[in-house]
Amino acid sequence: SLLPPITSLMGCKLSFLAVIVVLASESADVPESAQPKKGKGTKQVQEPPPTKVSAPSRAQRWQWQVVAALAGCSSESEAEAAILQPLDEELQLASEGDLFAEVEKMIFHGWWNASRAAVLQGRKERIDLTAPVRRSVAEVKQQAEELLRWLDPNYAHPAPTLMAFQWAQNASAVTVAARFAHKWEAPGANLAVYSTDKGQGHVNKERTEALVKQLLTVSMVNHTVEAEILAKVQNSRKRFTLSLRLFDETVPDASGWSVVFRKAAGSMQMSRGAEIPELHFQMRKRWAEDWPWLPVRKLPLY
Repeated sequence: SLLPPITSLMGCKLSFLAVIVVLASESADVPESAQPKKGKGTKQVQEPPPTKVSAPSRAQRWQWQVVAALAGCSSESEAEAAILQPLDEELQLASEGDLFAEVEKMIFHGWWNASRAAVLQGRKERIDLTAPVRRSVAEVKQQAEELLRWLDPNYAHPAPTLMAFQWAQNASAVTVAARFAHKWEAPGANLAVYSTDKGQGHVNKERTEALVKQLLTVSMVNHTVEAEILAKVQNSRKRFTLSLRLFDETVPDASGWSVVFRKAAGSMQMSRGAEIPELHFQMRKRWAEDWPWLPVRKLPLY
């Protein structure tokens, strides 16, 4: 009694297997071009086309030729000949060197004929040398004017100018603040070192402090304080001096000096937020007491 159901069940299984075999054979007969592509719906990544390297222009090749030729020149005549030589079309040159820097070097060396030849030849080759020429000529002119000022004895050997100063005290110490100017609120020495870090011009305090300490001479002995610095004030040079004889003795080993910065105000403020260096003395009194008067200024020594 169980045989008929088993037979029918086996028949169903055989029919299902037959359908699978037929479908597989049909799909095998379909050509590959007619079959759906794998990854349909996903964007195909294409490799970028190779970059085309353009040949250097005539102006570039002339610039490279001149820079390479100037490297071996030891005189102005050789430099001028190197600039005026015709462009060698067959010469293979590396794109190294800076023509602007080479022109600046020639101007600093005083090679005016060679520099003029570079300007004229550069114009023919469509290379504008205005920027390096103006920059280097301005610097040479500034140095020449500075040299002329040294012919003036008052510039070369300036008379001493007393520093403006203020002081404060308590029972155990006294502080003196001095400025490199003849009056407390007057413009003083040009000692600021500027920097263009972060894209904005400002006073570099570290470099300015290092410059002041390099130019400054300081002496602190018992009840005497002396300082001197030579610095430029506009177009002149000043010898700022400070010579103080204190009311009583101090302890040199427990005293010291430093360069600090204060915000400029009034006529001293050359730009917004400008700061100027000051010379500060911190002195320990040998005996704890209040001094009845200010330090006495002595005449500076010549």
